[in-house]
Amino acid sequence: MTSTSPGGSGLELLRKLREAKKKTAFLMLTVEEDEKVVIQAILEGARGYVLKQDSPERLLRSIRACLSGEVLLSDLVYSRIHHLVKKAAPQGRSTIWEKLSPREQEVVRLLAQGKSNREIGELLFISEKTVKNHVSNILQKLGLSDRREIIFLALREGFLEEAK
Repeated sequence: MTSTSPGGSGLELLRKLREAKKKTAFLMLTVEEDEKVVIQAILEGARGYVLKQDSPERLLRSIRACLSGEVLLSDLVYSRIHHLVKKAAPQGRSTIWEKLSPREQEVVRLLAQGKSNREIGELLFISEKTVKNHVSNILQKLGLSDRREIIFLALREGFLEEAK
């Protein structure tokens, strides 16, 4: 599962901090690529999951994203999670996405691809503030509490595959 340090695993630490109601943003930096560990880390409150083999630029981008409330995963981790969730996704389009405007649907697709607010803004030619407004609207319309839930819902519902 995860390597154990003298104080326990990273997952154990995340769990203890969550139970202690610590309001801290956590970014996992690890060698562990197992999908189950990644999902557990996210469920325990990790806002990002970066592999030690990733570039220093990717780590810095992930730290910045984590601090601004975004969720970023290592490309390899994202690919594995996407494959795992896609296998479990129901067939056929969910009507949940019909609640969103076409622009909000574009934002969801880009969020689920691991893009930051800045990157989404650049790709859609809108400001970072406008991206944040879209994310807030998406959360409200779908009854979700954070970006991680948007990403997992998009992956679980097969939204990314249908959008192509």
